Amino acid sequence: MGEEDESLSVVSYALFSFASVMVILYFCWENGPHHQSHKIEVSYFLLVLVLLISGAAIMESNGGIVRDDSMYCEITGSEPDLGVEYKENRNVSLCDFLVVIYLCLHVFLLAIPDSSPQLEGVPLTQGVQVSHSVLRKVRDIENLVYDVHESGPAALKRMQVKNSFLAPLMLFVAVIRGLAWIHEGFGEFMKYALFLVFGLFGVIFLKQVYVVFFVNSKVRLELHEKIKEVMRKPHGLNFMLETINTALLIEEAPWETVELLLSELESTNPNLSLSVSTKAILVDALQKRGLRYNVKAEHAMERLLLSCHVDELTQLKNMTDLGGDYQNLYKLMYSDFTTVSIREKVLAHFETEAQKLRTERGSHYGIKVLSDVDDTLYSSGGKFPAGMDKEYPKHQLYPGCLDFFQALDKEGAEDESSCNLVFLSARPHAYKDMAEEHSYRLFKKLVREDKMHVVPTLLPGRLKQGIQAVVMYPFKKTLAWKAVGELKYITFEHYAKMYPEYNYVFCGDDGQGDLLAGELMKDGPLKDRVMAVFIHRVAERGAALDLERLQHRSESVMGKTQIIPPGTKKLAWDQKMKNWEDKDIFVAETYIHSAAKAALKKIIDPQQLYDISLKALEEFDDIRCMYPDRKMNWDEAEKDLSLDIVMANDTLEKLGWEGDKIKQVTNTQELFESDSRSRRVSVTMTLSTDTRRMSSVSPKASAVRAEREQGGGSADFV
Repeated sequence: MGEEDESLSVVSYALFSFASVMVILYFCWENGPHHQSHKIEVSYFLLVLVLLISGAAIMESNGGIVRDDSMYCEITGSEPDLGVEYKENRNVSLCDFLVVIYLCLHVFLLAIPDSSPQLEGVPLTQGVQVSHSVLRKVRDIENLVYDVHESGPAALKRMQVKNSFLAPLMLFVAVIRGLAWIHEGFGEFMKYALFLVFGLFGVIFLKQVYVVFFVNSKVRLELHEKIKEVMRKPHGLNFMLETINTALLIEEAPWETVELLLSELESTNPNLSLSVSTKAILVDALQKRGLRYNVKAEHAMERLLLSCHVDELTQLKNMTDLGGDYQNLYKLMYSDFTTVSIREKVLAHFETEAQKLRTERGSHYGIKVLSDVDDTLYSSGGKFPAGMDKEYPKHQLYPGCLDFFQALDKEGAEDESSCNLVFLSARPHAYKDMAEEHSYRLFKKLVREDKMHVVPTLLPGRLKQGIQAVVMYPFKKTLAWKAVGELKYITFEHYAKMYPEYNYVFCGDDGQGDLLAGELMKDGPLKDRVMAVFIHRVAERGAALDLERLQHRSESVMGKTQIIPPGTKKLAWDQKMKNWEDKDIFVAETYIHSAAKAALKKIIDPQQLYDISLKALEEFDDIRCMYPDRKMNWDEAEKDLSLDIVMANDTLEKLGWEGDKIKQVTNTQELFESDSRSRRVSVTMTLSTDTRRMSSVSPKASAVRAEREQGGGSADFV
């Protein structure tokens, strides 16, 4: 190989290496400048594609693969001719080159982001009348937006071969490659055929790139002028932003159009000014367009947030969290805002307006419920690293849990949209919504089935703390979750800065770091705003991670180490429980117990305690009927519920409850052996291992329903 060939090889390998590094950075450095917007992401991957194609072209032009002459002679039966480079080798090399090009193109098209959806859950303006001319113009704008999108990134994405056809296509190419390697004439024919196919494909692709970057600019100018016309009409701007997909409009429109939409922020004319709902839609759309490393976009978001005051600001923040995806207010404040001065100014505005609101109301605006997921919302089944509870089947919702969350959720006004259920998960955040999408899919399913009262916000953990806990757990057991508990406390502090007008209730379990996080909340500067901490006990007594255990081991917590005098004995479990309850930290086996404590603290009322208890008993019966094969394993859960029902009845009596007492839990054996049981079994949703369904009805329950529908009578559980 000559020096020129060697230099070409070095260049091709350098291009491949540089493209590989760019791909790794794209997925691993989520907050990098290449993720500033969808358009920059597409341009970034287009550059990667060009580098890969250039590298492959240089490698292909650097000579064909010299086939082993002895192997060729063995196949064809001809005499060896050393030093001859056969033309069909060049055809094989060309085939490989074209395959590499297509695979690069396939990855590029796959990585193009999907179109941004409109913000969900925002109440639209009622009673606003617009003229027919505004209706027509808004429809024209909507059509233009979709035209730009469909002829741009969406059109590029449609050029992709479906993944289901990719494997057969590669098999076909492998067969063609083998034939080209053996038969020179066929190789020559396929070479020209492949050139023709890929040439046409390349022309179409380049034409589409031209449309994206040049032709659509004229359509965007037309779009800008039509928006101007709508904005001159009364209520035209609000109607337009609530009617069309504003997230898609902001994504496709030039920045001058975005500034035009924000020009009426300070308007005092009620016919032209933006409503709170419309501002929330714009906040969501700007966030999806991208703020990082874009000072103009950050200042635009700052103007939007600073334009709202007192209760309107609270409504705006809550609406921003209603989207049901990873684009929420927390991510906006602590990830998307890269300019620290802007973030601090907005947080200071939140604090000032919250204090005004608290002063006007004489108390907090409402209660936000912060909760863990595994072993708090549903059972982990004892599967590491999710949790350790084996009392209930894996992914089974705990009886009474969601009703307890709904009772805790208090909002300042009944008719306002809010997102007061927030999950603090130890599961780390991955690329974009890769980790969160799974959980949000479950939450939305629960909401559709009327089990969860609102689509919650999910605040994920971090990869560093998660890996550290998993690696150290075999050696330190629950002490390994200290960093996760500290991170949850830090996340709570950051979240509370966004909603200073609210008080908080935290729910978790003692299997990982939730108890430590709850203690830090009740000992920290925001302890007066944390009304109570409810911990679901799943660990053995003394095994939970708490401050006292860490102090006896002289381990630092939040960077501080508290020295305990030598010879100080460890507290007994009963004494710990008393100390925790003095701080309003309640450790309970069931949500009936937690509800009783909440009722004593006046967080919920006696009626809610009674309803939660009945619902928990009903759900516990349903769970046992769904898992008849586990009927000998329900003793512990049955005992816990029985004891807590006694405590709940005592609590109701103390609170002056005049209604019926809560009936005791039905014995598991009686539940299955009774011939007279005719109560309808409600559908209880159970999360399967692949989370394909949140629930399933047991075969016995299905038989009961079928027999009732046919004969109208009752069926027995055998």
